[in-house]
Amino acid sequence: MIIFIDLLVLNIRIGVFPEEKITPQKCVISVECTLYENLLDVQKSEKNYLCYKTLVEQIQAHFENKHTELVETAAEEIAEICLNHPLCHKVWVKVGKPDAISNVSMVGCSIIRIKNQV
Repeated sequence: MIIFIDLLVLNIRIGVFPEEKITPQKCVISVECTLYENLLDVQKSEKNYLCYKTLVEQIQAHFENKHTELVETAAEEIAEICLNHPLCHKVWVKVGKPDAISNVSMVGCSIIRIKNQV
């Protein structure tokens, strides 16, 4: 089973240029978490499912009061957040900056990470 968060928009401080270290900019994040299906429980106790809202809140909180140099670093950090959940064994993360280049809709990176291979 794959759960996803598509096109989460955050205003964060990300980038290597001096102005990017001070002024937040729009960052678009998408995540797909592949879950261990044999651990899913029909009782839906908190430990037996991955809550979309909690995951979004964790990602938001992670970037709230910090600067991140690279979208690649941001993607790795988001992957780590996802893989910390006991049900998630594989994650795909895409991080983009839609306002970075005027004649391009978005630039960024995507990564795939597997638990115990991060």
